[in-house]
Amino acid sequence: MARRLVRRVRPIAPDEHLSTEEHLTELRDRMLVCAAVVAVAFGAMYLARARLLRLLMAPLPHAHHQLSTFSPTEPFTTTMGAVFWASIVLSLPVLIYQIYAFAAPALSGPSKRRMIVTAGVLSALFVGGVAFTYVVVLPTALSFLLGFGGSSFDVQLRANEYLSFVTTLLIAGGIVFELPVVMLSLSRLGIADARTFTRHRRFAVILMTVVAAILPGGDAVSMLMLLGAEVVLYEVGIMACRAFGAPTLRAQLGELT
Repeated sequence: MARRLVRRVRPIAPDEHLSTEEHLTELRDRMLVCAAVVAVAFGAMYLARARLLRLLMAPLPHAHHQLSTFSPTEPFTTTMGAVFWASIVLSLPVLIYQIYAFAAPALSGPSKRRMIVTAGVLSALFVGGVAFTYVVVLPTALSFLLGFGGSSFDVQLRANEYLSFVTTLLIAGGIVFELPVVMLSLSRLGIADARTFTRHRRFAVILMTVVAAILPGGDAVSMLMLLGAEVVLYEVGIMACRAFGAPTLRAQLGELT
C-alpha cells in the first residue's frame, strides 16, 4: 500500500515499461490524487465560504452589495458553486503536476525536466489572469453595466446570476493569460515559430478582439482592457518562442534538403 502511495506522487521513469493495465492503474491513481486534493480544497473553501462570498461581492458598487435569491435552494446551490470553482483554482498547481506526472514517460529527458517549470508557469499565469480580471476588468465592467441607463432601471442582482457571471469572467481571464504557453508549445512542437507569429500578428489581433468581445464582460472598456492584456501576452509569447522555441517542421525539412 505504501509503495502504491509513493507511485501516486512521483512520475514514472522513462526506462520503466508499463503494460496497458498498469497505465490505466496509473491514470486511476492520478485521478484519485486529484480528487483528494480538490476535496481538501473544497473543504477549506467551504469553511471560508462567508469570506469567499464577500470577496466575490467586493467589486460591486456599494448600492448593490445585497444580492437576491428567489428559491429556497438558491443560497445553497449558489454558495456550493462558488466554493467548487474556488477549490479548482486553489488545486490547480497539483492538478497540472498530476497531468505532467502521467505524461512524463512519453517525454524525453530535457522536455520532462522543463515540464515542472511549465506547470509552475501555467499556474502562475492563470492566477495572474484571475487577479488582473478581478482587480481591473471586473470593477470596470460592473460599474458600466450597472450604471447603464442611469435611473431608468431599478437594478436588482440575483445571487446565482451574479456569481455565475463573476466566476465565468474570472476563469476566462485566467485562460486568456495562458496564451504565451500555448504559443511556446506550438513552437516546441515545430508547428509555428516566432517569425510565423510575427508575420500573422494582424490576424492574431483580429482573433483576440473577437475573443475579448465574446467574454462575459459586455462593455467596451473591459473589452479593451482584456484586448490590451492579450496583445501584451502575444508579444511575450513571441519573445518566448525566440528564446526557447524550436524551428518549424518546414524549416527542418528545408535544412535536410
